[in-house]
Amino acid sequence: MFHTNSLLTIEQIYNFLKESPDFMNYSQFDKLKVFFSELHDHEMGDFEANKPLKFTLNFDKSWLVIHAIAAPIFNNKELFLNWVCIRLNVAI
Repeated sequence: MFHTNSLLTIEQIYNFLKESPDFMNYSQFDKLKVFFSELHDHEMGDFEANKPLKFTLNFDKSWLVIHAIAAPIFNNKELFLNWVCIRLNVAI
């Protein structure tokens, strides 16, 4: 079953973060932490980010644990968004 959040929403968050001052100077972990935190439904509980690259978030009323060791570099938009959509079960 696909989640209802659209690729457009995910892409808007990505674009917003990429344009934020100093964001591109963050480490891969910090970029992913901020990105997944923005996707997280904060009304459903706490977002968790643990090193090396493990994130626990609520996305579209489902709790997900994402192991991001093999995540593409955040700066590669197409690869990164495709990887995220697969993890979040969002139709591309």
